[in-house]
This record gives sequence, structure tokens and C-alpha cells, in this order.
Amino acid sequence: MSNTLKVVIAVGSALLVGVIVGYALGASGKGDLEDVAKQAAQKLKANETALADAKREAKQQVDSLEKGRGLLRCRVSLLRAMVELWSSNYGNASQQIGKARSQLERVSKLLSKKKQEEVKQLLTTMMQTQQLVMRLDPLSKKYLDNLLHDIRRIPGAR
Repeated sequence: MSNTLKVVIAVGSALLVGVIVGYALGASGKGDLEDVAKQAAQKLKANETALADAKREAKQQVDSLEKGRGLLRCRVSLLRAMVELWSSNYGNASQQIGKARSQLERVSKLLSKKKQEEVKQLLTTMMQTQQLVMRLDPLSKKYLDNLLHDIRRIPGAR
């Protein structure tokens, strides 16, 4: 055999051995890294799910507190209207009923569709009560008392 052929075979063999050794060395840590990457991806997905659940729960708590606070302010305004009626301050009583109505309208946006229908009836009753107050009708006290009782039945009322 000629020297050139021997050199070509030696270079080819060295190249083949180098490729095999390089592949073996490169693949040796790849499996471990892929396992670590998979575990990290699973943890990330679990944490994202937990975060989404925590956000949803926090929003529900905030909405519940806002409903309770709005209903409490509504009751306070109606109680002030009752005091104004007993003091024969019909104008101030009407203003307090108007405040209560606006607060109840804000709260109704946070309620379910079914409860929103009930609140619409309460708002209609509030308007009627406000009209009775402006007419100096003594029946307005009874309407106001019924409103206070009905507001307590709305979920979130204290």
C-alpha cells in the first residue's frame, strides 16, 4: 500500500473516532439537563396555576367586601333618611334616599343576574319611597322600614 492511502485511512479513522468521542461527550450531560428543564417547566406550570387560582380567590374576596361595604353604606343612608323623616326634614331624607339608591346601583353590578333583578325591584321601591317623602306622605316611613329589611336579605349584607 502506498503511504498516501495509509495517511488517508489514518486521518479518516481519526476523524471517525473524534466524531464518536465528541458525540458521546456532548450527549453525556444532555439527558440530565433535559430532565432538569422538564422539572422546571412543570414547576412553572404548577406555580402559574396556583397564581391564577390565588388571583381569582382574591378578586372574589374583594368583590365580596365591596358588596358588603356598599350595602352597609346604603343601610346607613337609609337609616339617616329615617332619622330625617322623624325630624320632619323631608328634603334631607330625600337626599339620603338618593345616596342609598346610587350606592345600591353600584352594588348591583357585583351581583349575579338573578340578584340584580331583586335589586332592580328594590331600586324601584326606593324611587317610590323618595317620591312619597317629597309628597310628605306618612306612609314613607313604612316603605323605608321595609327597604331596610329587604336590603338585609341581599347576599353580602351585614
